[in-house]
Amino acid sequence: RAASMAMMPMAMGFGGNVVEQLARALRDGELGEQATVDVTLSACRNLPVANTYACVSVAATGEPKKTGTHAGLSPSINETLSLAVPSRSSDTVMVKVYRQVGSKQDADVDTLVGRAEVPVSDFGRAEDKTWSG
Repeated sequence: RAASMAMMPMAMGFGGNVVEQLARALRDGELGEQATVDVTLSACRNLPVANTYACVSVAATGEPKKTGTHAGLSPSINETLSLAVPSRSSDTVMVKVYRQVGSKQDADVDTLVGRAEVPVSDFGRAEDKTWSG
């Protein structure tokens, strides 16, 4: 019976809540090296330009997911993008905000407004389980 409990690190009732146990297992590599990450973009505040969108990607794969274009200098985005993470121990999630210049989103032409990078290995370490900036 003890062996079966050791194989279930996130089972309820073994101390802490499920979110804490999941974060701990994720950090400790108990869930394997690959994962899927959901990045929720709530809003931007005090941007220097309007008509912006965000691109979210994992540095290793570079295949970006994009939000819609939003007007205003403090747009509410409220979009969740899912990304495959090949290596939780070494990958970084990058969020870039662009000003859309033409009629279509094109990161090669549009103006980069700002960016943020969060190592996937840091996920679950923040007190409130969120990052903002």
